[in-house]
Amino acid sequence: MVYCSLADFGCLAESVLQAGVSLQFQAHGSSMIPTIRDGDTLLIAPIQAHELRVGQIVLCQTENNRYIVHRIVRRRRQQGDVSFLLKGDQCRSADGWVDGSRILGQAVQ
Repeated sequence: MVYCSLADFGCLAESVLQAGVSLQFQAHGSSMIPTIRDGDTLLIAPIQAHELRVGQIVLCQTENNRYIVHRIVRRRRQQGDVSFLLKGDQCRSADGWVDGSRILGQAVQ
């Protein structure tokens, strides 16, 4: 396993997923317990925003350049753009709406 900084992870994740290749990494944190536990290995596959549905777990770059893996709890379309409301399974409140362009991929494992 290769360890890298958060900034390097973001660049790597974006490059790999935009190239159409899946990305595997180790999850950190507890926001998705019991579905995903700290230390679990995740496989993220590339996906287009228009293909995403409520209930899917996705890798997202937040507006403050953090990378999170949370569940889509709502989807909306406004003036041709699609956005998603994300929430960790263990979190009391949602993260807020994110533009579909910030979704890097979906968890498949």
